[in-house]
Amino acid sequence: MPKTIRCLLLIPAVFFCILNAARGFRCGGNIISKGDSKPEVLHHCGEPDWTDTRQRETFERYGRDWRKRYITVSEWLYNPGPTALIRILTFEENRLVDIRTEGFGYIQGGASRGNTRADMISVGDSKAEVFAQWGEPAEKTEFPEERTIRKSNGRVLEYTVTVSIWTYPSNFGTRVLRFEDGALVDID
Repeated sequence: MPKTIRCLLLIPAVFFCILNAARGFRCGGNIISKGDSKPEVLHHCGEPDWTDTRQRETFERYGRDWRKRYITVSEWLYNPGPTALIRILTFEENRLVDIRTEGFGYIQGGASRGNTRADMISVGDSKAEVFAQWGEPAEKTEFPEERTIRKSNGRVLEYTVTVSIWTYPSNFGTRVLRFEDGALVDID
């Protein structure tokens, strides 16, 4: 078979693999994908290597008014070791809503983590993404912070943001990270 035809036949196969990887990932011989429940993922993948759970406050339109609603958001990190990619799963309530791939895994307790270079993380990263790059912080603090929004009709909506402060020792002093509702907002 000519080389050109072989290459043309290979293109759909590569596209199919990329499409499958975007939908989910293989765990214990099963495909984990969006919509799966926490018990299904636990059954196929076992306990995650790291978890974070928080309440996210949202507003829903209810007739002419707005109503607060609390959603439980959980992030699970699976570390398959240094020869495979880390997977970060996000659940809302008990359903899987997002699967992200982070860099290569790490050796549990190994020296490959704890590098607190600021270029390894960025504002907007989740706690799981920061954990995958920098490891467990030396100190964690979490507290609620009240906020308000003034709507165009003059109504004021009050809501709560969960603030987490993570502290890491580094060669250049202490690094302090501020998260709001699980997203990194400041690197100090």
